[in-house]
Amino acid sequence: MRKEEVQRIEIWERKVLRKIFGGKIQDGRWERRTNREIYDLFKEPNIIGIVRAHRMRWIGHVVRMKDHRIPKMVLIHEIGGGKRLGRPRRRWKKAVEDDIRKLNIGNWKEKAKDRKEWKKIVDQAWAN
Repeated sequence: MRKEEVQRIEIWERKVLRKIFGGKIQDGRWERRTNREIYDLFKEPNIIGIVRAHRMRWIGHVVRMKDHRIPKMVLIHEIGGGKRLGRPRRRWKKAVEDDIRKLNIGNWKEKAKDRKEWKKIVDQAWAN
């Protein structure tokens, strides 16, 4: 996802949470809850964290697949053809690798082969 898309989703999430939790009465008048108050009340990971965790969970699943499976071949092989004009498109694999890099996970492909260890890493991604 692009930064703009992430911001729009986060704004939408806060809007929905504000509707759910409503305002608060302070000094006899209604006030809107701050973003921090909303997230303190919600006590769940935000929607972007959930998306990142699901992407990481899926890539771990694909890494554990046999080499002849189509999802594994798509992950491993580069797309052929000529180069397009302009800025290169952001690929799904690159986005997942950036998420993994943010969590400071080295040698992630080897760790993804161990299901239990990868589950711990995905759970860590939920929290971020």
